[in-house]
Amino acid sequence: MSSIQPADRDDDTALAPKQEGNSPASGGNAGDALCLSWAEIRYGCEREGRPISVADAWVAACALRFGAPLVTHNRKDFEAVSDLQSISEND
Repeated sequence: MSSIQPADRDDDTALAPKQEGNSPASGGNAGDALCLSWAEIRYGCEREGRPISVADAWVAACALRFGAPLVTHNRKDFEAVSDLQSISEND
């Protein structure tokens, strides 16, 4: 991946892309893993006949990626996502 450098800037690393695994919060290359999880969720839900919205798939992917339960008022929107723990006020 290449980055575009501003012409009037001396610091040539200012817009450089982050290297894999250099973000402490990501635990490595979280971007690729998160995107893959999102795609798997979208495909899996579609295959099950329970399409999920783009935004809901991102929320579910983040919850799965970081091992966190998903808190929602619309549990039915996430029922087709396997291995997802959800919490609702109706529990």
